[in-house]
Amino acid sequence: MNPEVTVLTVLYQPEKEVLRRFFHSLSLQSEPFTLIVVENHSRDSPLSDVLPHNALFHRFPRNLGYAQAINWALQKVKTPYALITNFDIELEKECLREL
Repeated sequence: MNPEVTVLTVLYQPEKEVLRRFFHSLSLQSEPFTLIVVENHSRDSPLSDVLPHNALFHRFPRNLGYAQAINWALQKVKTPYALITNFDIELEKECLREL
């Protein structure tokens, strides 16, 4: 089954535990999705052990701001729908199905 939605998030100075909870909430979705993670040049990038292996990841060499990072990610979307999220939220189980 091909994904219908791409989940986009932009990171800047994320706390590892916050990222773990966000990515865990994504793992509870039964609907297939594509994940694009943009890292906006944080000083410390704690992503190696928390980033899902199937995520498309891009790290900017400098902080370009949230809007430019989201615009970059939107250009990479190949699904009919895009869900722009912040990394400090936890998605409810099966919320992608409701889209």
